[in-house]
Amino acid sequence: ISGKNIFYLTDWRFNEFPNAAAHVLYVTCVELMSLPVGPQGIANNIIDVVLKGYTVIPHDQIHSWINAIGIILSSLPEAYWSVMYDRLHELITCNKMVEWSYRHSPFDMFNFKVVKESMLEKSYVLLLAVCQSVLHHSSIGQISTIADYIKDKLKPFVQNEYQLIYLCHLFAPFMLRLDQERPRIGYELTTLLYELLEQVDKKQSATTLKYMDPICDLLYHIKYMFVGDMLKVESETIIRKLRPALQMRLRK
Repeated sequence: ISGKNIFYLTDWRFNEFPNAAAHVLYVTCVELMSLPVGPQGIANNIIDVVLKGYTVIPHDQIHSWINAIGIILSSLPEAYWSVMYDRLHELITCNKMVEWSYRHSPFDMFNFKVVKESMLEKSYVLLLAVCQSVLHHSSIGQISTIADYIKDKLKPFVQNEYQLIYLCHLFAPFMLRLDQERPRIGYELTTLLYELLEQVDKKQSATTLKYMDPICDLLYHIKYMFVGDMLKVESETIIRKLRPALQMRLRK
């Protein structure tokens, strides 16, 4: 994490590994998989290094620790890195997320810099940062499973706009990469976002959506930057089912 090489000096040109960092990563993964503990227990403990141990990690090193966790988990088999979706499920279904009693907006609570500088509750941003780190270091084959995992493990439990905004923070940063490498997955995520918006709209039909403008702005950004008219039929079918205020914003 600190960048110091703990291995002996050697000519890596004639070594099994291309450099010291690759050697460290390989050794770490082998040691983790050889532990007499199941993948779920190992992955949860790795994630908890930051989620529970952030108090003893120097503030100027927290990003390096999160980055290291992302590299390690993404290098392990699916049984390990898929645990992050279980943790996401636990978080979005917790009482604080469902009821949302915070006086701060979700855009503050899900902003790493704001939370760090304002000493707000860190559980949301730390897990979000770890998951984004894992996805950032994942291969295109790994990140292509994100739509299926969200659909199977998270979508049925999204009931309010705070949960929806949290999921947007999770996958929106990777839309550009998906558009370049696997456009089909980007289309699936966009369709899923429309379906989630419809689901939230029905669940909160008796209340006003506070953050419909930012959500609609994201949908417009995705439409004009990535999907174009590829999902015109699917999106318009869902838009017709939404409340008038959302229809007006998404059709203008």
